[in-house]
Amino acid sequence: MNLKNDPTTIDLAELLMPLNDNASDHITWVNFDGEVHISKTNAIKENAKFWYETLAAGNGYVGPQAANDPDYLERELSCLKRDWSKDAKGPINF
Repeated sequence: MNLKNDPTTIDLAELLMPLNDNASDHITWVNFDGEVHISKTNAIKENAKFWYETLAAGNGYVGPQAANDPDYLERELSCLKRDWSKDAKGPINF
């Protein structure tokens, strides 16, 4: 999913669906090209433009539960688009 291509909640759901919420903590990060990644917390890359707080395992932040929650998807996508448009850099805390 790339923020330059005006993604939808469906795009975000497709990114979240295959992840295992119980396996490990995850982190959402965006590279300088606008590509959104959701990785295990130790997998953030040096080309990360900005990233969010850790998504603690077992709370429904990734996986099927998250992918099927329209309110959550809208909120997360809104934050991603907002922070991309304001050229955010580094960690973003909620």
